[in-house]
Amino acid sequence: MGKIKSLIIACATLLLCFGIITASTYAIFTDGAVVAHHLVAGTLDVTLERTKLERVVLDKTTGELVTVTDDEDMSFTNSPEANIFGIEGDEVVVPGTSYTAYLSLGNNGNVAFNYTVKVVVHGDENGESNALAEQLIFSATEGGETVASKTLSEIKEEGLVLYTGEMNNLSSEREFAVSVSFVNDTTNGTNDKAQNQEVYFDLIIEAVQKTASVE
Repeated sequence: MGKIKSLIIACATLLLCFGIITASTYAIFTDGAVVAHHLVAGTLDVTLERTKLERVVLDKTTGELVTVTDDEDMSFTNSPEANIFGIEGDEVVVPGTSYTAYLSLGNNGNVAFNYTVKVVVHGDENGESNALAEQLIFSATEGGETVASKTLSEIKEEGLVLYTGEMNNLSSEREFAVSVSFVNDTTNGTNDKAQNQEVYFDLIIEAVQKTASVE
């Protein structure tokens, strides 16, 4: 009887040891850290306004060149078909005619971008330039300095780009002017060769986000 009692006590002691081991397993502390990620895409939001327009054109009554100025602000942000130089449908050009549009490029977004002023030439499917295109000079000025000056023929041959610039994300606006003028060149009948010629072109301003350079 004494032996049986000792065995029972020994079994009870063993079970108690198992209980202690099990309890210690669940007593391990655990902890963790949560890092929340929040990504918001940047915004490229460019606006284009014409703040002033100066035209030197033929007066329809006298046939003489006159200067016409329009100081009214006009938005061209969502007007792809609008005529930024104010050229009327029945308007003709002569040596000395010019159009200058003063433009303000706005940055309403939060990314830096490069912008390009392009002149796309139409109406010469044979790939040949006419005398009028050779005598029309496009110029870009910024801060009172001429940053680009090319004939319409040169623009077509050199890839359509007249002028390029850049804006960072802190710049709210950039002001520059684009003009087109019919040069007055009487040598060897140069101007006479442009009579009755026609040209068709689009002025396009493109903005592209600046990206990190690859080392």
